[in-house]
Amino acid sequence: MRVADWVFGLILLIGAGLIFQQAAGFAEMPGQDYGPALVPSLVATGFVICGLTLLLTGIRARQAAFGLDPTARAPGRLFDAGLTVGAIIFTMVAWDALGFLIVSFIVLTGLTARYWGGRIIPSLAVGVLGSLVIDWMFRKMLLVPLPLGPFTTWIW
Repeated sequence: MRVADWVFGLILLIGAGLIFQQAAGFAEMPGQDYGPALVPSLVATGFVICGLTLLLTGIRARQAAFGLDPTARAPGRLFDAGLTVGAIIFTMVAWDALGFLIVSFIVLTGLTARYWGGRIIPSLAVGVLGSLVIDWMFRKMLLVPLPLGPFTTWIW
């Protein structure tokens, strides 16, 4: 099944409105230049940009809201969707026990290897660098500690 771009554009715009509404109610942080509403507002702004782009291109292309996409039946597509959902479930289950670095390395490496056609070395690089950069951004820039798992004595 194929869902038109403009439908997803509408969904993104509605989601952005809801995020903006919720973020507006967040309390300000005394002594900080930015508060807890910054990141959700940035995400919502990205949703608005993407939503408008999808909406306009979908309307310009005169797409039907729903249709049958022949590529959806290509071998491996159902497996790819299940793998992505499985990665999300694995993250939720293993997050506390293994910690962010290990879980994100496994998920990023596994999904990258699958979606990049089995190229292991670049996938390992994405897994390592992606995990370290994301952890550093949350821990040092946003001051949000992520679970460390077995690395509790190795805070960087």
